[in-house]
Amino acid sequence: MTLQTPSRHPGALVARVGHAPLWAAGLIWLAAGAALTGWLLILLSGTAWQPVPVAAGTAVAVEPVAVARALGLDGSPGAAGPAADTGARLRLAGVVAQPDARGAALIAVDGQPPRPFLVGSAVGDGWVLRAVERRRVWLSPTTGETGDLELQLQR
Repeated sequence: MTLQTPSRHPGALVARVGHAPLWAAGLIWLAAGAALTGWLLILLSGTAWQPVPVAAGTAVAVEPVAVARALGLDGSPGAAGPAADTGARLRLAGVVAQPDARGAALIAVDGQPPRPFLVGSAVGDGWVLRAVERRRVWLSPTTGETGDLELQLQR
């Protein structure tokens, strides 16, 4: 029984592992050197940085009726009525509901920051906060129009 000692020859390790790690290390060092050379050339050139010019965009003509039909609106564009107009102007941001039919709601009107409204108070033009529930509120028109408007919290 004879013991063999591992070879101390440097080529023996390369023969067992292969040349792939050596090539990978060489490519990494080559990329690092190229990047360093590029940055040095930019910094030593002495020219000022100039922004890239941006081409002016062209205006796109949009047909609201065609967009509404594509999004699923049935009928003519005016068929939605004033409640749909108001629903687009109002956004429910928060609700404080109480069991005794009192409460308040945070409602944003026309993109303004949300303001608190108590049940029974006027909201926007021609609407009154009628009822408050956990995740929704109802508005009633102050004029002779019929139909309540329901706003729900966005998730």
